Amino acid sequence: MKYLLLLLPIVLISLCSILPPFPSLPQPETFLIDPGSPDLYIKAETTSSEIRGGREVQVFFELRNKQLYDLNNVNLIVYDYPCFDVATNKFLKDDCGTDASGTLKANQTCMWHWRWKSEESEIDRRCIIKFFVAYSATSSVFQDIVVLSESEYVVREVEGTLQDIPIQSTFAKGPLNVYLTFSESQPFIADLSGYDMYINYNNRGDGFFDNLDIKFTAPNNIIISSCPNYTSSGGTFTLNKDLKFIKGRAVPTICEFSTAPQTIMSIKSLNMDIGYKYTLYNHIPITVKGEKPTTPTPFGGGGGCLIEGFKVLTPEGFKRIEDLKVGDTVIGYKDGKKVETKVKEKTSHFGFWDIYFYNGNWFTWNHKVFPSLNEEAVLVSLVSNKINAYTGYVYNIETEAHNYFGENDLLIHNAPIAKQ
Repeated sequence: MKYLLLLLPIVLISLCSILPPFPSLPQPETFLIDPGSPDLYIKAETTSSEIRGGREVQVFFELRNKQLYDLNNVNLIVYDYPCFDVATNKFLKDDCGTDASGTLKANQTCMWHWRWKSEESEIDRRCIIKFFVAYSATSSVFQDIVVLSESEYVVREVEGTLQDIPIQSTFAKGPLNVYLTFSESQPFIADLSGYDMYINYNNRGDGFFDNLDIKFTAPNNIIISSCPNYTSSGGTFTLNKDLKFIKGRAVPTICEFSTAPQTIMSIKSLNMDIGYKYTLYNHIPITVKGEKPTTPTPFGGGGGCLIEGFKVLTPEGFKRIEDLKVGDTVIGYKDGKKVETKVKEKTSHFGFWDIYFYNGNWFTWNHKVFPSLNEEAVLVSLVSNKINAYTGYVYNIETEAHNYFGENDLLIHNAPIAKQ
């Protein structure tokens, strides 16, 4: 038994070694990773960045909440997709939360998936798929306010210990960073007026804010006498004006305040709640190649064909057969020499095929090749014993010379294309 086990890998290796290289499938292309928001990881992926006219493209979006707080009303909208037939739109979406509100919990991931069929085109078209992601969130920050009696302030100033007082603060981790600065450094002297507090606003992402809801509660060791753009009620100040951000910054709010009388050190916190709706815009480029494919014909149809990726010799070098168009020039053979010849017609078919490998290329069974320039064309299935199964598109072109060269100086025969 152990000899049989030793022999099995040798047999498998031998079987694999005789198989010719099989055409590789297109790899998904990632366009966006983590752009525009400290709250969200965003990835957009397509099955291919180039597709043929009349074919489908699939787009996958992955969103993940990077924060420790919830993101609410999460929504992704594709609002413009030129070159694609609206009637063919197919959409799937994961359950992005525990309720219908679209809440994305901390570290939770949600997937969106679209599928569209491209419009047929005779020219290459660069098409921009535009989308936006919108969500709302809230966060909280605080800033310590330290007030000393005048006598303690003077003693500490002489001793050089004013900076030894611990003053703590936090900052928002989302795209809206709101923080406080003051006209004078802390600690403040009690029972004095003429202080200014600056409320600064930074947009740390690439998106746009809407429905800003900023509130703060002043501690009782300061008395705010004026705070433009904020409405005061019961010690709570609420933003009452839309902020305009230019290059990531909005005009700071300047609040005037005085300090309350104190006999001992007073350390109190100014607490601020920050609510916002955030919208990120972005796009994905897709190229629709100029081609007008025939109606896909499963399980055959038409004459012999070559699989996607087959390289045809042109005056500029080799080109993939799927990239050729009617009217393009390729290299053929006539009267004992290579000649330039035009592509008269081109077809493509989708289906399930038995394909044969000959001289470095794959063909359907009924395509003809010239074993040499001095021989007649024969079916590839008669000169190849290497066969494989293939599901996908195959192509055929008809040239004025009725032949053309592939790789390895192989002359390919083409019969007139059967009319659909």
